[in-house]
Amino acid sequence: MAAAMAGGVELAAEATRLGGLPVMFLTSVTGAYGPVSWIFGAADLAAIKAARTALNGDATFGALIDRHGPSYREGGVSTVHRRIG
Repeated sequence: MAAAMAGGVELAAEATRLGGLPVMFLTSVTGAYGPVSWIFGAADLAAIKAARTALNGDATFGALIDRHGPSYREGGVSTVHRRIG
């Protein structure tokens, strides 16, 4: 568990640096044991696309994901929530 927590913080910091959007790392304190999340806010979908392009295009970020990935359960979900109006 310690490796997952430390890795999650490292991934959030690197995603912030590379993608240009502040990323927070969270873990649940109620409900199922062990879920974690990374969240960020963006002005629009173009900003999200630019950040994802930067992350996906950086080989060091891919290596970081590979190094920490085994600490997390497979089958994660990615969602985008938008404010309408």
